Amino acid sequence: MSSNGKGDDSIIKSTADEALSSKLSATSKGYYSDPYLSYFAVDAGSSNRSSKYNTVHPIIRKGSHARVCCMDRVIAALHSNQFENTVKNKEHVQVVVLGAGKDTSYFRYRSNTLTTQIKSSNDSANEQSVRNVSWYEVDHFSIINFKKSRERMIESDRMLQKRHPSADHVNILRHYLIEFDLRSSAVDLMKLLEERYEFKRELPTLFVMECVQMYLPELSSHSLLRTLADACRDSVIAIYDPILLHDPFGKVMQRNLARLCNEESSLLQNKTLKDCMTKLKCCGFQRILACDMKSAYGMVVTADQRLQSNRCEMLDEYEEWNLIMRHYAFIVAGTGGGISDVFCSARGESSPLGLEEGQCLTEEHLDTTLI
Repeated sequence: MSSNGKGDDSIIKSTADEALSSKLSATSKGYYSDPYLSYFAVDAGSSNRSSKYNTVHPIIRKGSHARVCCMDRVIAALHSNQFENTVKNKEHVQVVVLGAGKDTSYFRYRSNTLTTQIKSSNDSANEQSVRNVSWYEVDHFSIINFKKSRERMIESDRMLQKRHPSADHVNILRHYLIEFDLRSSAVDLMKLLEERYEFKRELPTLFVMECVQMYLPELSSHSLLRTLADACRDSVIAIYDPILLHDPFGKVMQRNLARLCNEESSLLQNKTLKDCMTKLKCCGFQRILACDMKSAYGMVVTADQRLQSNRCEMLDEYEEWNLIMRHYAFIVAGTGGGISDVFCSARGESSPLGLEEGQCLTEEHLDTTLI
């Protein structure tokens, strides 16, 4: 695969389709609602679509729901009271989704259909200002081209727009779909964003990366993270990634992911939560909060969301569920400044992400001799 479109992008396509299938299966069972997912289904017109997605294992559905809830809560935190009271230039923010795949976060954010609801700016009890948002999605050329076609379908569906109009909490200034191979020069990416897509280094910026580093070479991953850390005066990155750990299940994961990874893969070089955190620290992120998804499920995923999950399906395989969730990481890291204070503080109920001290690791837990 390459940014000029001459390489084989089948692996990237397959990971995007697998994530889409898991989310479609979860929504078909009622875990959460996403009115935009079906537009991204390759076989959207297939009569046996529902039966296909019902073959996804319940653990995968629950895990996909947990992943969506965590990342949605990160995005919704841009409208939290903590953000309102802490961040300068809060009226205009940037969201950059790297390796966006067939994710629908932009549409759900715009229509306030994230799993974490954002209070209306017309609510008398809500004093938050409307956010002016620039939203960027970056991925391989084939994914972006596909996504552009689906966006046109969504925008032309008048019934959909009527049912889910743009919410009053946000003013989308621009939405860019950008073709770029993340294994290429990260410096070139930032230059491209600034020169062609109106990216502003001085604005508060949220970077989002879900299952991206697992198929990036370690050198490319380091370069990307260093560049992101230097890119903005006030920024934070939210990461969801598998971690192999040093156990038999991790070895099974490694075998299953062999088609995505080689010896240079970032996934193989950073097998623990602390490995991932140390790497972020080395790349310039000063504030870090991290936990495995088992812990995130009890903090970031709300009690109501867990209850909804259990209403949809009860699990018998709790040991397997806990084992799998311990092999995925949820990390937020900041470069310092107001937005880092909002996202990278473990304050329990007063944290916009629900993160609790003692239940997650911070930069203070790292061995400074390794940095």
